[in-house]
Amino acid sequence: MIVNIERGGKYEQIGMVKRAQKEMWFKSYLSPGNYLVYVLTPWKRNVNEFTFSTYGPEQIQIALNTKFKPSPDFVMEAVRQKALADPTEFKSILEVHYKYELSSCGFGYFHFQNRSQKQNYYLAVQPSGKLVNCMFSKLS
Repeated sequence: MIVNIERGGKYEQIGMVKRAQKEMWFKSYLSPGNYLVYVLTPWKRNVNEFTFSTYGPEQIQIALNTKFKPSPDFVMEAVRQKALADPTEFKSILEVHYKYELSSCGFGYFHFQNRSQKQNYYLAVQPSGKLVNCMFSKLS
């Protein structure tokens, strides 16, 4: 689930939750405005329904937006914003800064930044369980 606020015709991510569980929670204090909640449901059973609810001091209007067609970069941009939200979690090897997140529900990401002005790097990623081995080497 990706939660965005609409600002100037564009969507800015407020938060993201990813779990393969019966219930998922996202908690935030939201100021008045238009929001988009994008729900991706990789069903593991033959059920294609879900419930969406809110809790707060005032009543809100929820409407299904059947006209919204996410761009091919929509999820990638949401993940990029999530990765960049906390730069202290980045690790560094050589001149490459990286961050990754894996989850048991099959959704994860690798985000890399090559901060070299002149050098290209080769990356090999080998996931093994909950650990990820990353190897960077300079291309000649």
